[in-house]
Amino acid sequence: MGISKNRKIGLVYLGRKGGGATYSYEMAQALIEKGLEIFAVIAKDIENRDRWENLFQNNGMRIVFLPTYSSKFGFLKSFLPNREYMRCVYDLKSWGLDVIYIPMLSLNARKIIKHFKGIDIVTTVHDLYPHPGEQNPIQYNIFEQIKKKSTKFIVLTKSFRNKVAQMYNVSQERVCFIPHAGFCFNKNGDLPNFSTIKNTILFFGRITPYKGLGILLKAMEHVKETLPSLRLVIAGNGDITSSEKDLIRQNANVTFINDWISEDKIVRLFAESDMTILPYVEASQSGVAAASFSAGRSVIASNVGGLKEQVEAGGGLIVDPGNIIELANAITNCYKHPNTIRERNRRAYEYFKTELTWSASASKLIEFL
Repeated sequence: MGISKNRKIGLVYLGRKGGGATYSYEMAQALIEKGLEIFAVIAKDIENRDRWENLFQNNGMRIVFLPTYSSKFGFLKSFLPNREYMRCVYDLKSWGLDVIYIPMLSLNARKIIKHFKGIDIVTTVHDLYPHPGEQNPIQYNIFEQIKKKSTKFIVLTKSFRNKVAQMYNVSQERVCFIPHAGFCFNKNGDLPNFSTIKNTILFFGRITPYKGLGILLKAMEHVKETLPSLRLVIAGNGDITSSEKDLIRQNANVTFINDWISEDKIVRLFAESDMTILPYVEASQSGVAAASFSAGRSVIASNVGGLKEQVEAGGGLIVDPGNIIELANAITNCYKHPNTIRERNRRAYEYFKTELTWSASASKLIEFL
């Protein structure tokens, strides 16, 4: 049985940047549109604060902005008692919330949820394990504390439902699969262009070692032998290795935008490409894949974690992780049959429209709560 509309949800997200900020906002907005009362606990310096403030002003949602940290000293200081946090806990309890919903893990969420007993704490598990190269034992231990305090879980791919139930000693009925909704950056509602082949593929998002950029760059060395005019656009902030820099310099068809990408530019990047490539060496799921579907662009991805389930549902292709030749062949074969690109892109967009809207995610969450 789902939660009734007169029950109250405390939404806690105390991260500042990245996909978590957008995911949390979109879920809050969708829940409000379905008539639920929300008390949002949000980081004071979250990057989309203006949107949260507009949501508060236009819908009467309760919201508290709390300080977090932006340095190692600030992180250590965050373990000390904080009057603003204690006031927030008092306000949440006085408001009479029925459930705490954590749309994405954030370190300071522990300072809120540790004060609550006897109510459901529902946590979305975006990543089952830390990504290679991003292991932080302090963060891992705090996230595990939050998950062990949680009573229900949301996973973004079906393949992790049983695993999460086993790891945190809950029944499968307390783990709900809700696919990652698409970050729809095109606010104008314009339909994607499916007819024109752009001869461009896209690698988009934060650049980290587990995303396998070097694998894609090496695959492009093989692709250009058959498709000498095919362009690769790499867009996102992060560090790359010296060997990746060399591969980029050696290939005139590679464009590297190593920066934070505005939403307007994201719209153009997807519109000016034919497909998105996810050559990941590890992943549970991908918000980039969902965003690509929302833009009407299919995906070629590595068979790691839950990507096979997620990508094939949207008409995408799967290759073995780290297999440079297989990835190169998958890209080349798509361009040998351009109608296949068009068909896969239409299928990706249809999947987004029917399954990956925030309204659909909110409905599933309400039923689960």
